[in-house]
Amino acid sequence: MNVMEEQSSQRKKRLYDSFNRLRRMDYRKCLFSDECTQEVINAHSVSYAVLQNIQEGGHVITPDIRYSNDRDGMPRPQITFVPVGISKDASTGTFVCHDHDDVFKPIDNVPMDVEDPYIRDLLLYRAVLREIWLLLAKYEDFVRIHDQMPFPTTPSHLPRIRLESLMYLRGCLSQSLGIGDSIGETIPVEHLPGESKATDQS
Repeated sequence: MNVMEEQSSQRKKRLYDSFNRLRRMDYRKCLFSDECTQEVINAHSVSYAVLQNIQEGGHVITPDIRYSNDRDGMPRPQITFVPVGISKDASTGTFVCHDHDDVFKPIDNVPMDVEDPYIRDLLLYRAVLREIWLLLAKYEDFVRIHDQMPFPTTPSHLPRIRLESLMYLRGCLSQSLGIGDSIGETIPVEHLPGESKATDQS
């Protein structure tokens, strides 16, 4: 490995080490409704009752991605499968408040009637909320990590097309279920991590 390759390898290693240390996935906003300002809870996206049916010793197996150096000294993503507790960690996220989480009680019971269109829409609605949360939480992590890097980096841009598609789907499901916001609602710019600062500067 020549000097330039060694420097590049070390730079990537510092980047990945910083990412592993700083990533939090703690974006906190009730995404059920744009107007909701209540405190969020650590809610399940897969119902606890379903997790109980596939758990062993109170845990389910989930993939975990970390970065480590390969034999050439290059940092590579490593995927391992680890047990995760079903009470607080498995399939959870801070994307809904307590009151709005109660809306999903019909799909937190087993068995559930998956032939019922309302039940199917609720299942999809909660999955969409968690996907929006994952997108925003990852972006928030990248913004924070970029700001704390000891050397220049290029921040990741928020994939707005994907976000807008998810928000549109959220609106369609809200209308179908008779809950939440109307079709086509979007997250206000001040709720996007790192976006309000950029708006103030423009």
